[in-house]
Amino acid sequence: MRALALASISLALAACGPSHDTTSPAGEGSASGAQAALSAVAPIMGGTVTVALRGRFVAITDPERHRVSVVDVQSGAVRGHVRFPAGSLPWRAAIDGRGDLRVVLRGTGQLATIGLQGPSLRGTQSVCPEPRGVTWDESQRRILVACAGGELVSIPELGSSSSTFAGLDLRDVVVRDGKPFVSSFRAARLEGVDSTEHAVPPSIPTPALDGGLQAFEPQVAWRTFETQGRIVMVHQRHLAGDVSALTVGAPPVVVPYYVNACNTAVVRSAVTVFERDGGVTSAEIPGVLPVDADVSPDGRILAIASAGNLELTQALLPSPGQVFGFGACGLPARPAPLPPADRPNDPPPSQFGQVVGVRYLPDETLIVHSRDPAQLTIVPPPGSTLPPRVVPLASDRIDSPGTRLFHAAPTALACASCHPEGTDDGHVWTFFGEPRRTQTLWGGLSRTAPFHWKGDLTDLRAVMNQTFVARMGGRSPDEGELDSLQTFLDTVKAPAPSQRDDAALVASGARTFEKSCSTCHAGSLLTNGQTVSVGSGAPGARFQVPSLKGLLLRPPYMHDGCAKTLGDRFQPGCGGTAHGTVSPQELDGLLAYLKTL
Repeated sequence: MRALALASISLALAACGPSHDTTSPAGEGSASGAQAALSAVAPIMGGTVTVALRGRFVAITDPERHRVSVVDVQSGAVRGHVRFPAGSLPWRAAIDGRGDLRVVLRGTGQLATIGLQGPSLRGTQSVCPEPRGVTWDESQRRILVACAGGELVSIPELGSSSSTFAGLDLRDVVVRDGKPFVSSFRAARLEGVDSTEHAVPPSIPTPALDGGLQAFEPQVAWRTFETQGRIVMVHQRHLAGDVSALTVGAPPVVVPYYVNACNTAVVRSAVTVFERDGGVTSAEIPGVLPVDADVSPDGRILAIASAGNLELTQALLPSPGQVFGFGACGLPARPAPLPPADRPNDPPPSQFGQVVGVRYLPDETLIVHSRDPAQLTIVPPPGSTLPPRVVPLASDRIDSPGTRLFHAAPTALACASCHPEGTDDGHVWTFFGEPRRTQTLWGGLSRTAPFHWKGDLTDLRAVMNQTFVARMGGRSPDEGELDSLQTFLDTVKAPAPSQRDDAALVASGARTFEKSCSTCHAGSLLTNGQTVSVGSGAPGARFQVPSLKGLLLRPPYMHDGCAKTLGDRFQPGCGGTAHGTVSPQELDGLLAYLKTL
């Protein structure tokens, strides 16, 4: 019954009315404030709710409004906001041993400390160029911060901080039985970290998921957390086989990415549970872009925030040893209403807004955070006769036609399904036998035209016609939507590099790069935008010169993903026969330099 309880919440919310609203925070509703917020719009990241003081308070991080809000759950009152400079991107947060809130600032490479009484900013400290996950390790009395560049930073309550390399593209860090585990974003892997703070081979293997007739690979780990000794990862599954195999009957000229949204989409949402004994259980779950999730206190129900179709759903969490059939429609969940016929690109209105954060309190109250409009919905525990309460957090709106177009799922997937956070999924797709690695969008997309690996799509309109309309089932966007999308994509920043190699080695690599690579990989984006042949692929095949910004975080490399590491690009048979030459003496320096781009 509880798994289906959300079905009646829309009626309860309608009965709530303004009497349960708090007044909008002062200074949030001005036109100038709304415009400033819009200029700082970031791709949806998810995971924005942190529970404090055993459920008395919740802290809400808002990277686009560059602030943290603290709400008293019992009264529904906003206790206050802590604001940061534009571009700080406050995101993942954790409560430390003293009861303070620790928040990673993705845009500035810092960790902020916030006192919840007030609330007030106690200070910030630099941790790494690209911080991501954060948690409190009670056994060692320390804060752990996971960074995209691979650093795992340990900040003890007493003593000095330290950093070690724990693997690339880190997303979340959790502690189970005193041992840290880190997740990787694109690869959707979970790895343990040993007592010397070095990454070790996964003590809990990432499963090879089998979707019946089609094989799927785990990708894009949106959220990883620990609950009652189980580590839960909510992620996506991407088709490993040829996309053309999903067609029904005679293959059409253009192969759609979907046939049925329940069980034949090329990108699906899933949950994987890692047990203490090494057992792994996986199941598909409803929704598109599962940017956050949490498990009920009794360990039975998984609440899922799906930003792609504006859905909050609940499904049964797999039990140890339990086998679920794949296909999201087979799991108990509240069904989504149909989108309006005249605006099929836009998801139907949700009673929760655009959900990006969800957390259970110890008494099974469910906290739901909406990005736009900025609000909390406090859903009482099952069996309660109280209606849900809506707590406004701000009156300014930050959404735009472009961000809606990027994140909304017209059918079974969104643009952000393959380009999470405006980057890429790290996946090598196969189209009629031809492998193609997803290209990243960060760094200033409009300056890299023409698009796609073959350079055959001259502008964003051509890209949308081929992918969003013909393959994803959306309608053709109007000029205003297209311009807004272009503006949004051009603001997606490449990550700040981490430098671990010797400065002299990097300097020698820079000289090698200038001599051997800079003709094609030129300018601020490190590409001349041309379509050339480097002797890879079929004879005479020509491919776009990709940008090298953020290169270290983008394996595999080349159009077909043949290079699993940067070094593999220089192996015979992968880089092409006309891709420039580098001597063995120069290679180490060049690789060190490429990691800093």
